Amino acid sequence: MTGPSHLLAASIPLLVMIGGGLMALAVRVVLNRFSRRPGAGPNPDQECRP
Repeated sequence: MTGPSHLLAASIPLLVMIGGGLMALAVRVVLNRFSRRPGAGPNPDQECRP
């Protein structure tokens, strides 16, 4: 029974990294949605001039 347990132990850090990345992305999206107030940050329209 060393095969499945070793595979599970090897996949746990990968699952933790993927879960952490998704949580960080969700937090970033929520913060961006909450920070879209006038004067809350730099205007992307002024930064992205051609």
